[in-house]
Amino acid sequence: MCALMDPADSLTSGTQQALGQSGPGWFPVYPLINPIRHYAWGSAEFIPHLLDLPYTGEPHAEVWVGAHPADSSWVNSGLSLAQRVEQDPQAVLGSRVRAQFGDRLPFLLKILTAARPLSLQVHPNDEQAAAGFAAEEAAGLPIRDPSRRYHDPFGKPEMIVALTDFEALSGVRPLAQTREFFDQLHVNHPDWPGLMQLLVGDDGAELYLRKVLGDPAWAGGLVEAVAQACRDMESAEARTILDLSVRYPGDSGVLVAMLLNRISLKPGEAIYVGPGELHAYLCGAGVEIMGSSDNVLRAGLTSKFIDPDELLSLTDISPRPPRFVGSDRINGMTHYKCPAQEFRLDAVQLGKDETTLTLPCDGPVVVLIVDGSAEVLSSRGAIVHLHRGRAAMVEACAGDAVTLRGHGTAFVARA
Repeated sequence: MCALMDPADSLTSGTQQALGQSGPGWFPVYPLINPIRHYAWGSAEFIPHLLDLPYTGEPHAEVWVGAHPADSSWVNSGLSLAQRVEQDPQAVLGSRVRAQFGDRLPFLLKILTAARPLSLQVHPNDEQAAAGFAAEEAAGLPIRDPSRRYHDPFGKPEMIVALTDFEALSGVRPLAQTREFFDQLHVNHPDWPGLMQLLVGDDGAELYLRKVLGDPAWAGGLVEAVAQACRDMESAEARTILDLSVRYPGDSGVLVAMLLNRISLKPGEAIYVGPGELHAYLCGAGVEIMGSSDNVLRAGLTSKFIDPDELLSLTDISPRPPRFVGSDRINGMTHYKCPAQEFRLDAVQLGKDETTLTLPCDGPVVVLIVDGSAEVLSSRGAIVHLHRGRAAMVEACAGDAVTLRGHGTAFVARA
């Protein structure tokens, strides 16, 4: 069940009238009304506080800011952003974005807040998603069927920038580190030595995952013994595995998690999760940006459908360190150097006193305010006022630059 934010945004004179139409009178900069998703793992406090909503105790997991058809933002009570893109893709997206990505907004921006771990999961690349989606469409599998694996034909790279201290698992870590961790555990179970032995060779990660995912009942029998061993250790990795085993008793995903890099982010730091990378966000809040897709294949820590063979066909099992995202800071703006083609993301600091910053633009822009307030101006004179937690759309036809004027922190997403 999704709720719509009640926007408190004030608009420049005449904007309310212009928002109800398209064509020559259409106002190309406007606030967005963004759906909230209430997954059970979400925090009951962070998003309501950010948006000045009453506290209800209900988990608020994600705010979606974009035009994904599963849960699009709204331009007004009668027009979704997805419908607006379909109505006039040239005005919204511009020639460059249409040529590269077709008639769709290629990114989805989110506010994500986790009070408990999300499921272990992996996302496909464009080719895998297109083939999987076409196959399930041809088979007549309903889009909401629980066993459906592909909900659209698009890949899903993603990056998350921490707003609070943030913990995650991401990517298969170097095997030497995993073997060192396993050697420190004193697991009292007859199958444990055999599982450890799988990690000896260069293909150890693949052999381990195939064993654990291919026989979840067998793997589940090891989880309690592993948890008991972790109780005697103080490392962050051991505490994480113990916590997961308590939350998901007997879930083979606990053993999968033992193979992954454990990551801690401070506010402003970011990680990139490419297609094929096993990952799970553990706790914290962040601004997440991704390819506009809802394709998720799960590997554990969930009661939802798991397809081990399909999952392993997508998973990049190459061990490597975490993919922290570097950044450049120039004149109050932090540009995150993410390899994804579908999006660019900048964090803008407007300072304690009112300041102004102008960014070049040759396509659609979404501006999200996470602290303070700001005016969003296009180079053709359109203005929207935003308060904390609110977002605005700047269509490609609004001009070749976007100016932010105010104080606080904004995130600027571009294709």
